Amino acid sequence: MFVARVDTLQSLRAEASELEMSDLRLMSVPPSARDEGGSILQKMVPYPYDTVPAQTPLFLYFEIYHLGQSEQGQTRYTVTYEARRQTRKGFLGRLFGDDTQTEVTSTTAEYTGRKRRTEEYLQLDLETDPKRPQPTQVTVRVTDNVTGNEIERSISLTLTPSEGGR
Repeated sequence: MFVARVDTLQSLRAEASELEMSDLRLMSVPPSARDEGGSILQKMVPYPYDTVPAQTPLFLYFEIYHLGQSEQGQTRYTVTYEARRQTRKGFLGRLFGDDTQTEVTSTTAEYTGRKRRTEEYLQLDLETDPKRPQPTQVTVRVTDNVTGNEIERSISLTLTPSEGGR
């Protein structure tokens, strides 16, 4: 018996005129490093699982390439974060058909800078403690406000109950 891991990373286009984005990467801070001083960004390590227990501090990391610059040399872009979570309906929902519903949470932020390449970090708020595992899809959409180009990437994870919640 053996285990094989398939690389799912997408190659980036080298065309400087097209907006490009790296794959989304889940990051976390090890419990041993949380109480130490210093920048939390320097303590982050890749989170290796697609299941996330409630109360786990989790971050999303990605890079943006080939942002357009205005005549003044500025970049302007908008990032929209969207989380879609499948939850179970109550008794009446199950009685009258589909027993799941989709909860959508989103936020948008606008940025201005001078670099054509940038790194973004976002702390995910996973404060809910589900009674059952909840499949969740996080989508990040970037719009270059100078060129009008748009790109998006998604990542799927499953929120699981904390040890005390089972």
